[in-house]
Amino acid sequence: MRSRIRGLVAVTCIALSWSMGVAVATEQQPPMDQDSLNPFTTEEVVAFLQAAAKADAIVDPMQRCLQFPNPPRSHWKAQSVEAYCTYRFQPTLSFHEFKSLIESGKAAEIDQRLSDWAADPKHHPESFWHFLSGMFGRETDVSRRLLESWKQQCPQSAYAHAASGYSFLIAAWNARGNAYASDTQDSNFADMNRILPRAEGDLRMAAKLDPALVLPYAVMIKAGMLVTDQALMNEAVHDGLRVGNGSLPLYSAMSLAVAPRWGGSVEAQDQLLKAIDTEMPMHPLLHTVRTSILVDQSDLFACDCRSVLEQAAYRKAFDDVGAYRELFFAGRNALDHGHNEIAVVYLTEAFRFDPKDQGVQEVRSKALASFSRLLAMPPADGRPGKESP
Repeated sequence: MRSRIRGLVAVTCIALSWSMGVAVATEQQPPMDQDSLNPFTTEEVVAFLQAAAKADAIVDPMQRCLQFPNPPRSHWKAQSVEAYCTYRFQPTLSFHEFKSLIESGKAAEIDQRLSDWAADPKHHPESFWHFLSGMFGRETDVSRRLLESWKQQCPQSAYAHAASGYSFLIAAWNARGNAYASDTQDSNFADMNRILPRAEGDLRMAAKLDPALVLPYAVMIKAGMLVTDQALMNEAVHDGLRVGNGSLPLYSAMSLAVAPRWGGSVEAQDQLLKAIDTEMPMHPLLHTVRTSILVDQSDLFACDCRSVLEQAAYRKAFDDVGAYRELFFAGRNALDHGHNEIAVVYLTEAFRFDPKDQGVQEVRSKALASFSRLLAMPPADGRPGKESP
């Protein structure tokens, strides 16, 4: 597998160089001084939580997100924070509305809205990916029925076929399971192999219907990863970069493919980081992909990080804005290992970007209680984020 992923890395770098055509000035990250990497002080965390509680009282979701404090002594750029807040809180279809439109024979309205949003990237960045990842994070009988109806009502819809392909991929991953291959039953692989061709078929149809739509290529990278299909991954990287430089789902898929746990390497990740740095000035959402790679390199979802030097890895990885998923899992891991100040800060940032996630709320409440006990104060009550320690 390692040689296959290295092949993907080589193709990725070649494709990036070819697609950019000319050299682009790399966005320089602020230098990390030792003070920036020191642990959060109690006073910093208290002030941070007070500012977060004040911001959490703002009713408008976008303004609430923008007014939240960044982690103490971090270097989150205003442009990237605004881009990610806009991405997280942009208007989109609810599942109820999606279902209602499909069942009333008005699927064409879905395509129209997605097209309108795609034409307005300032207010709707990566709108189709936001719609898909929020709507079809898991495959169900209901979602499958609706997606098939969407394709039937709009057979020329690239959006419908891409959404269906993405949903099939989720189903294939679920059929495969998360266990090692040696611990996975043959029936699981059989189910996965039965579903994957349907995913690839829909994704290829979406790319044929609209070659400028980037998302099918990002999903095909993940499909190739599932069966270590080097040719499929290389093709998807090449074609995706040809039409979608700076695409959040495309670079996210590539960052996963070059991770060591998938047979990649730190060197491969560093090559991709350099490519991302050239794109970030024009595509600020890629700041979150950069952070996700650094989180993976330091294993912040599992690291016990006992020493102060090891704990500095949190500060280094999240010196730039992080996506709520990385913030949540890294913050939860910090809490599990007793690093309360780190946990409170990054779980609060996860809460900033996804205040409705009950998992985030519950774990953050535990972190706030632990921090309150640390200060010899009674645990705060009420809705997470309203209180201060």
